[in-house]
Formats: sequence, structure tokens, C-alpha cells
Amino acid sequence: MIEMSSERSVIERLLRPNSGKAAAHVHRDWTQRFEIVEGETRIRVGKEASRLLAAGETVAIPPGVGHVDPWNESDAPAVTRNIISPVTPFVHVVFATLGEALSAGQLDSQDQLTFLQMAAAMHEGHGDSWGEQPPIPIQRLAIPALAAVARTRGIRPVPA
Repeated sequence: MIEMSSERSVIERLLRPNSGKAAAHVHRDWTQRFEIVEGETRIRVGKEASRLLAAGETVAIPPGVGHVDPWNESDAPAVTRNIISPVTPFVHVVFATLGEALSAGQLDSQDQLTFLQMAAAMHEGHGDSWGEQPPIPIQRLAIPALAAVARTRGIRPVPA
């Protein structure tokens, strides 16, 4: 389920057993709140060790704080609700691209966008979200080149 307005985006997502792990990253232009709707997930926020979240628990991540979104290490499905505010063009692009790739069976083994899919979405949506490493100026220089490689491989993000 995806609901979007100009003020906030709500994405409810089913995480298969042992899936959902993405790279550590930081959003500099929006706040993210995760609610665990069903099951158990792990999350890492800032420099703390990962921790377990159960159904009914919520974690807020302010802009500029590195984190790893909730992932499912268990043998049972989990459902998360991701609330983002404000909604930037990148939010539109990345979640529309995620939905399209999910429908087409083009996600990685963790049910996440591939590295090149994410680079193309970053470039298209002018995102201010970055991996925790390498330094952001290096990533900023690499994104256009990676997006060009993605295009040569037929990877196209959904425009905003």
C-alpha cells in the first residue's frame, strides 16, 4: 500500500522471511518513521547496534541520521509502515520505481532496488539521500555516471 500527498507518504510493505536488508544510508531532506505492523524486524539508527522491533513499536529517524531500514531476520513474514515527511521528488521516484520493479520481479535477493536502480532513481529524483560511505561529495560525482550505466542496461526509474 502506498499513499502520497505533498505533506507525507505512507508505504506499507510486506517483508518476506529473511529479507529487506538494505545498505546503511542517510536522508538529509526528510524525516522517516517506521511502525511495525506485524511480526518482528531489526533496525539500526545512528551509531547504535541493531535492535529488535516487535509489532506495535515505532522508530522516528530525523533528517541527517544514518540508519538501516527495518529488515526481517525471522522465519515469519513482517509488515512495516514507512511514513515520510515532507515528500520530495526523490520519494516519488524511488517508491514508484520500487513498486514497478517489485511487479516486474526485478528487485535484488533482499527485495530491494539494485545498486544501479537506486543510482538511476537518485539521479532522476535529485535525491539528497546517500550511503553512509563513501563521502557524499564522491557519491554526488558518481551518481550521474552510474545512472548513465543504468540507462545502457535498460534500467529506467519511474519519473516524478
